[in-house]
Amino acid sequence: EEEGRRLALGYKIAKLRQKQGLTQKELAKEIHTSQATVARLEGGDYLGHSLRTLEKVALATGTHLEVQFR
Repeated sequence: EEEGRRLALGYKIAKLRQKQGLTQKELAKEIHTSQATVARLEGGDYLGHSLRTLEKVALATGTHLEVQFR
């Protein structure tokens, strides 16, 4: 289940980036991080994303971040 969440979040970040026509390097510049970090965010092998980083991704991709507890 945790792996599924990681993969889903990474996939979503990649799709948002691609929809905006951004490369990983361009998104990295927008959110003040490295291309390697963006690759980790999208790769699904890491779930330690900070809310601040996710907020930056949302801003850079013209979306908004929504957190829910279920």
